[in-house]
Amino acid sequence: MVYGILGAMGAGVLWWLYGIPKDVMDAQDRLNPAEGIEKLSRKIKPDDIADVIRGVDCGDRMGGECFAWAVAIQAVLLPKGKIIVALNAPIWKHSKEMVGHAAVRYRGRYWDGEGETDLDRIEGWASLDPDDVDYAKRSGMTVQEWNDSDAFSETEVYEIRAAELLEHLGDRGGHRKRAADIALCLQQAVIESR
Repeated sequence: MVYGILGAMGAGVLWWLYGIPKDVMDAQDRLNPAEGIEKLSRKIKPDDIADVIRGVDCGDRMGGECFAWAVAIQAVLLPKGKIIVALNAPIWKHSKEMVGHAAVRYRGRYWDGEGETDLDRIEGWASLDPDDVDYAKRSGMTVQEWNDSDAFSETEVYEIRAAELLEHLGDRGGHRKRAADIALCLQQAVIESR
């Protein structure tokens, strides 16, 4: 019921309520509003979310795309979920660069661009190759310090709002547009599944 009312009021309300960037929610406007919004207002069960995610063909799911997927998953499938990022701690502390993984947590379960996952796997993406010299430089450490420490495997998990995540990432990699495109793919999959 609430989603039906919000859908009728438009994407701007969802942006205001949930902090989801307006352009991500504006992807909704490209759907048939008379048919699509009403069908989207039906509640999706958490057990069905992984099937919806895996069922869409919307390009890459990893390699930096996880941030856009997390924003889109929260916007379309889990608006009450929280985006979490697992980051390599030394790189994050030194350069504020997000090297790791993002997913959406809802009621103790996690979803990313590949479907349902778990916290260990999410954190695993932030645990890096100790032999990759580029990561040492990005952490502000010397190669020797990087190799002699466990910095490559030090991770931290943060909760972040979609708007903050996209603002931090900026226009690098087109994350904002990708999130909007993925949101549209997910919305269309939900409509077709009903």
